[in-house]
Amino acid sequence: MQAANYVLKTRELFLQPNESVVVKYIRQFSPLIGVLFFAWYWFNNGFSVLSVLLFIILMIAFLFWSLFGGKTIRSSDPVEFHFYDDHLVFFRPIRRYSYSASRQEKYTINYSAISELTYQKKDKHIRILGDIHFIWHKLDANNQLIEPPQRDEFLTEFGCFSWLADDVDIDFVSIVERYTPIKVTVHDW
Repeated sequence: MQAANYVLKTRELFLQPNESVVVKYIRQFSPLIGVLFFAWYWFNNGFSVLSVLLFIILMIAFLFWSLFGGKTIRSSDPVEFHFYDDHLVFFRPIRRYSYSASRQEKYTINYSAISELTYQKKDKHIRILGDIHFIWHKLDANNQLIEPPQRDEFLTEFGCFSWLADDVDIDFVSIVERYTPIKVTVHDW
């Protein structure tokens, strides 16, 4: 296997769910529970105006909680960019999607197949669009790879996205332009 011309190791930010699976399902099904409770209460209390008002207040609370009640935390995981002569490998050694779901992700993109590579300075957001071969491996509780890969596909006009961590101070654009033939589109917003 060919050695990389340059390997950029850094960290990326993402929002990770910070709630248990049980709380997640209770939050998602709470409007249904509210409707069933209201139907029972309304039929047992003579279709009163007070029960309709109580139903409206409860449904607003249930809907607000189910839509906006999920807790997330800002987390950071390692990410690597491997620059080769003819392609780029975007590698996440570990990516935690929840308490119980994490995986390793590897995206391989030929330089000739990249249709867009943009960098937003304000958010440190990287977006790579093009024909991408990706391999995702699930990780067990000890962060060991589970074979075979969860997904191993080649997609056209697919996108890879990454937000670099706030405390990371690298000049991503100059590194990409030095080790690849790609011109990075930079946005200040």
